[in-house]
Amino acid sequence: MTLACYLAALAVVCQLALHVRRVPPVVPAGMAWRTTSIRAFDDVRLDGWFVRPEVPNGNCVIVLHGVGDSRQGSAGYAAMFLDQGYSVLLPDSRGHGSSGGPLVTYGLWEKYDVLDWVHWLRQNNCQALYGLGESLGGSVLIQAAALGQETRAGRAMDR
Repeated sequence: MTLACYLAALAVVCQLALHVRRVPPVVPAGMAWRTTSIRAFDDVRLDGWFVRPEVPNGNCVIVLHGVGDSRQGSAGYAAMFLDQGYSVLLPDSRGHGSSGGPLVTYGLWEKYDVLDWVHWLRQNNCQALYGLGESLGGSVLIQAAALGQETRAGRAMDR
């Protein structure tokens, strides 16, 4: 009986960790957010907001939210980058917000999603690329940076 209870509890914990509550994003007022989507390597739809400053410097920042959040939760960081001329991309990670994907893989697939967004940013005339990630977002940036030259400028933070 004890083993059965332990296994049942473990199954519940795994279910909660892999299937987080989705927080649908609401577009913040005051900025000209452009909603965009890409298809990940496994054909999952990934959604995000992209905004350019009034006077762009040609560089871009990707801001990644933490587990159980959405791009809306990280939107507050955009202003400090926009004020310095950086364009900002705020994507919803797979399994979060309005992006597709049945579960959170804690970087196993998300690191490749970052590379897909990096490719999208390059197609949208971004020169130097930088990253800011909260919690899981920081972890994903670090994992993506290990995969290629395009993401080596990333920074991670945990608040």
